Amino acid sequence: MMSRPTRYTLMLGIVLILVASVSTAYGQATGRPTIQYTFGGQLIFWVGALALVLFIGRFMFKEQLNERRTLRRLIREIGPFYPEFDIDHLKTWVNRCAPHVWQGWQTREWSAIDGFVTDNFKASARQFLDTLDEGDCTFEGRLLGILKVHPLGLYMVGDGPAPKDTELMLRLEQKAVYAVRSPSGKVLSGRADVDQVQHFWTLRHDGRAFRLDAVWLAEKDATDLAERPLPPVVTEWVRDTRSASTQQAE
Repeated sequence: MMSRPTRYTLMLGIVLILVASVSTAYGQATGRPTIQYTFGGQLIFWVGALALVLFIGRFMFKEQLNERRTLRRLIREIGPFYPEFDIDHLKTWVNRCAPHVWQGWQTREWSAIDGFVTDNFKASARQFLDTLDEGDCTFEGRLLGILKVHPLGLYMVGDGPAPKDTELMLRLEQKAVYAVRSPSGKVLSGRADVDQVQHFWTLRHDGRAFRLDAVWLAEKDATDLAERPLPPVVTEWVRDTRSASTQQAE
């Protein structure tokens, strides 16, 4: 699977080539020199091409632009005061949690990370496996490593106060085997060979720590992140100092 930066760079390159080709073809058809043969013409051509690239980029790179904003806020504003939001801490957390998630899809057992996942995650994972059982299908999964962790967006999913009810959306690039097989052994989705597998993860904060709330295949870009409600500035956050047992009792 081609990485996102490579894929988008290729697409923008194709756009520029098409613009240049159309201009050249027009000049050849009319017998007149195309505008890029003069300094002023080149300036007009490349300014127009750059404007076109920026216009297209606003739609193509929504996820990447929001990732940059999120990463900047995690590093500069939130991480120094709330260590669980520090990007290096998050990457370590994901690298420790991911093998258990993949193993759980195989064994249907997530007790090793029970305190690090929500009930919603466990219910969704069981529903995914139950759906496969209904069709007599099987899941074949094997994680070989985490290649990259992209923090795409940080937003509110409840009343808070933050950090409670903040949710962090991640895109994971993983080296893995991910395949759903039919009863005959045919691969219905994914690949039987080692490939780059991308998942979205959502980590939900319960006031004390993050917990994994959902995992699903990243088949498209997340384009609505900028529309979700942002957490307030970190100076307005309130750390929940109650014990976990007290929270559960309430």
